[in-house]
Amino acid sequence: MSTQPVKEFLLSNIGFFFVLIIFFGYADYFSKWHPRPYKVFSPIITAAGLVVAIWILANLMIVSEIFIVAPMMHNMAGCILGKLVWVFALVTLLGYLLLIIKIGKKSKKGGSFCGKKTAK
Repeated sequence: MSTQPVKEFLLSNIGFFFVLIIFFGYADYFSKWHPRPYKVFSPIITAAGLVVAIWILANLMIVSEIFIVAPMMHNMAGCILGKLVWVFALVTLLGYLLLIIKIGKKSKKGGSFCGKKTAK
C-alpha cells in the first residue's frame, strides 16, 4: 500500500488545515475569555468541528486505498461524505436544544442566561 495518495491529500489541503487550526484556536480562546456570548455560537462551532473531523477521516479512508481490502469501507466513506450537511444540521439542532434546556433549568433556579438574578 502506497502512502503517496495520503500525502497528496494532506499537501493539497494544507492551507485549509491551517485555516481550521486558526479558526478553532480562536474559538477556544473566545470560549475562555467570553464564555457567555460563546454559548450562543458553541453548537455551530461544535458541529463544524465534528463535520471537519468526519470529512478528513472519510477522505483518508478513500485515498488510503483501504477499499482494496474492504470495498464496503470505500462505499461507506462516499456515503458519509454525501451526508455531511445533514450531520452538521443534526448536531447543530441538538446543540441548540441542549442549550435551551440548560437555559430553562437556570431560569427555574432563579438565574438567567445573562447571569443576572430574575425577580420571583
